[in-house]
Amino acid sequence: MASKTAQPISEKRVSTPRGLLVYRSETRLDPATRRMLIAERHTLTTETGETVATHDFVMRCWTREELEVSLRRVGFEAPEYAATYDGAPVGAGDRLVVVASRGAGTEGRT
Repeated sequence: MASKTAQPISEKRVSTPRGLLVYRSETRLDPATRRMLIAERHTLTTETGETVATHDFVMRCWTREELEVSLRRVGFEAPEYAATYDGAPVGAGDRLVVVASRGAGTEGRT
């Protein structure tokens, strides 16, 4: 939440074989419900014009304690945390990747 508060808009431009692709994301925070309201826009500019796709979605922000309680409730244990799928240390990116395993005797639980 801290990074999205400091920089709610991000934009990236990538040259592709078909043309210029511009990705823009705007995040609004709703502290009362601890949700991030995200609006994305993808624009591909080619020789023949523009193609635009938009996506709006909501993500909920969890504390580490809330996440661990939820994982334990459905049989997961020993969560490990990283900032990327490559295992970078927490704080090195704007994501939190969590890996947890299920304990013995919890098969079939949801």
